[in-house]
Amino acid sequence: MHSVRKIPDGLELPDLNQLISGRPPTAFGDSFDWINLNEPVPVFIERLEICIESVRRLIMLFGARYENSEIRVNGQKRHAGHGNFIEYFVIEKIHTGWKAHRLLHHKSVTMTDLDEENDFISADKINASEFSLDNVPSWVKSEAQWPTLRGAPMVFVGQVTLPETEVTRTFLTWDKKIFLFWLPEGDNSRFKIFAQNVKFQSSEDHYREEEGRERRRKK
Repeated sequence: MHSVRKIPDGLELPDLNQLISGRPPTAFGDSFDWINLNEPVPVFIERLEICIESVRRLIMLFGARYENSEIRVNGQKRHAGHGNFIEYFVIEKIHTGWKAHRLLHHKSVTMTDLDEENDFISADKINASEFSLDNVPSWVKSEAQWPTLRGAPMVFVGQVTLPETEVTRTFLTWDKKIFLFWLPEGDNSRFKIFAQNVKFQSSEDHYREEEGRERRRKK
């Protein structure tokens, strides 16, 4: 399995072949067909946890890249040139096994598996500590959007910086920060992602993410 970072020894990973099948039929509000029908190639990104009141969830975050040149709309190629887009897979450990949530851009700046529009609030208008599990997002706040679900602010779970490596250049993307949000809806979990481009990761961000990984490894 491809991974952004070394997979910790003994980490239980889900069987992605059983959870992820086929390429997405829609993105950015468009429906389309694929020239290349190969299965997605997920890259392991990070292990995260949700621990709040009586809720405890283990989360595995993966991502896959698709080339725009492989898309057809009404029988025609969507793009003559290069370019791609990313789909993220939040794999949630539930009492019956694992559940996959496939997140990408639809009608919003957030990445989601819903068709909600305008499902975000400017980060300047949110008290981040009130809606964060642990640390608040480390982002460019003036350019950030806080995802909402049916109008309610979602809970910030954690963030991951994607470095430039051979794996991310070949199979994913790099120089991005991925911010994962969660909110329960009935008996289900809902997840959304907001991403920002970065040109570098500060030493403070790096050590904070490493400390978070170390805490999760020890649990």
